[in-house]
Amino acid sequence: MNHITLRYLNISLKMAVVVLCSLNCLHSLSNLYRGKKTFQHYFYLLFYFFYVGPVILRIFFPEHQYTDFWKANAAMNDPLSNILYYIFALAFSHVIMRSGKKTVPAAPYRLTYNKLFIEVCTFIMIAVFLLTVAQNGTSLLRYAEPAGRNIHEDLIGCGTICYLVLLGCQKHLSKSRLLIVTLLEVSFFWFVGKRYIVAETVILGIYILSITGQLNGKKFIRALIFGGGGILLFCVIYAWLMKRRHFVSILNYFMVDMSRQYTLVYQFYSSIIDRQISINRFDAVKWILTFWIPRSLWSEKPYPFVNQLTYSLIGYNELATLYNVGWATTCSVFSDLFDSFSWFGIALGFWLFTKLFQAVNQTRKPHYKVLLIYLCIRLLTVQLSSYIIQVMLCSVIFCVCDSIGTNKSRVIGDAEYITLIRIRG
Repeated sequence: MNHITLRYLNISLKMAVVVLCSLNCLHSLSNLYRGKKTFQHYFYLLFYFFYVGPVILRIFFPEHQYTDFWKANAAMNDPLSNILYYIFALAFSHVIMRSGKKTVPAAPYRLTYNKLFIEVCTFIMIAVFLLTVAQNGTSLLRYAEPAGRNIHEDLIGCGTICYLVLLGCQKHLSKSRLLIVTLLEVSFFWFVGKRYIVAETVILGIYILSITGQLNGKKFIRALIFGGGGILLFCVIYAWLMKRRHFVSILNYFMVDMSRQYTLVYQFYSSIIDRQISINRFDAVKWILTFWIPRSLWSEKPYPFVNQLTYSLIGYNELATLYNVGWATTCSVFSDLFDSFSWFGIALGFWLFTKLFQAVNQTRKPHYKVLLIYLCIRLLTVQLSSYIIQVMLCSVIFCVCDSIGTNKSRVIGDAEYITLIRIRG
């Protein structure tokens, strides 16, 4: 295939991604507005933002060059690598929308309710707050960059998950408790000093209030406009204050932090030119299976794939080693799967998401629904190393609590459902 053919195919597929995915996004918004609360429609909005939005930005800013991740520039200018990305985006878009047509969500009024989780989640949030203050002292009373602080983001992640569970049970919370846990959640952002806590809490909070029946379609769209718009404004202000205060740095900030395009395009490009990214081919999968083993017991344990990917994007040497991997950019679970299994890994990712979509739609327990939603969105937007520990910890805690309070939860849930049936009858 000659260069001119590749160029026209590249442009055609780019336009197809923008047009078809935009139509699907409008379709999802229409369904949510009309009250069809299948999780895939919520999920599609974030897919569009992180995977299609960057494609649109590059139409308006085709000359944009990555500064820190300078090796990505060659990939982003390679037609074939971009064509592969557009095929991936169209295929994933189709998978999301098709699975949305096949599944029917459990009615919000059939969600079970277990008072034990309100107490447990409140306790965890307070415990995380006290532990963080105990480890860092009064310096946390002043907001600053987190350098030098002893911050355990995994613990704070558990606190965020618990806050989202409490939002899902908001009807059963007193106003004073809701105010207290909201202030604790705000304090987590203050402690860590990272904007992602605000972004994920606001968006996931809006999603969960809608999915659990506390926001109808019109109110959800209104909350999404003001909440999502507020987050974008917050990110622009943050970028302006923290990123050199000029347009190019803000654009680069959005292209990196709010894009999952360049990492995948770079991986496709590396595959084409036979460039190895990870130290060993199956490092991504090995780390997922062995993350719980302390490095002090296994010094040769693989580093998360995202660290090795980052070095490949910024390093002058071709291959990462155990001694030069450091800080990390952001990538999705597709990056881990593609590095280990190539295109079969992408297909495996599609299958994984369809199974998670079914689980989210069918579960009637708010705590598991929240945890699954959190996992789905994190798999789409953030590297595994940023959330796997808090998801596992909360899974264990929720399973233990669920086994203690199962009977009571079912009785209360069934009683509420029967009452509603009688009222409707």
